[in-house]
Amino acid sequence: IELYTKAIESGTFSGDPQTLGNIYFGRGIAHRKKDDCNSAIPDLQKALETINKGDIHFTLAACHLKLNQEDLALKDLDNAVKADPDAIMYRSARCKLLFNKRDFAGALPDCEKALAVTGTDKDLMIATAQSAEQTGNRTRAAEVYRKLLAADPGNTIAAEGLKRVGS
Repeated sequence: IELYTKAIESGTFSGDPQTLGNIYFGRGIAHRKKDDCNSAIPDLQKALETINKGDIHFTLAACHLKLNQEDLALKDLDNAVKADPDAIMYRSARCKLLFNKRDFAGALPDCEKALAVTGTDKDLMIATAQSAEQTGNRTRAAEVYRKLLAADPGNTIAAEGLKRVGS
């Protein structure tokens, strides 16, 4: 943190906004690793003034979640997905956050995209199956519950889900 601060305060990079943004991002990550989100957030926001990287938004979302600021975290994840629509990690995180907020219809598209790539994340399978079930797609819910049972034969959530959807 000290070295990042010295680099920022030196003024050496004031004419290079990209590098300066990366330095702020680095210091923000260092604060985050020290579990100091109150110090990390301003640095991450400063980094976003000059560079738009999904990782910065994602790290900001992690801090907002740590501080129980779910609505801000959701905005950060939305921005992470906009910055890098193919990053499954961002979609998976947004799926789980929306699922936990009980926004099943909002969660489902991200859940499906993330599950298509990862396939074995049990939490993602549960979020996908239950979101499908809650939005009325019992066939898809049953399919994912069966995959979850194949991966984890003793999974009671999947077994109970299959009973509810009639498969």
